[in-house]
Amino acid sequence: MRAKGGHKYAIVATANKIAAIYYKMLGLKEEFNPADLVAYQEKYKTAKIAYLRKLQQLKNTA
Repeated sequence: MRAKGGHKYAIVATANKIAAIYYKMLGLKEEFNPADLVAYQEKYKTAKIAYLRKLQQLKNTA
């Protein structure tokens, strides 16, 4: 986020994330359940591969 909009946006995004977790834990009485890192990395990897394949196809057709 910092690279995209500067450190102020990164601070606001992080504070928003913490506030959402805080609300869910105290307001809704839910346990903190972080995202599964392995599943996140796999999803990112497949999305990156699909993006690169699409770029390659566009390059080949041009």
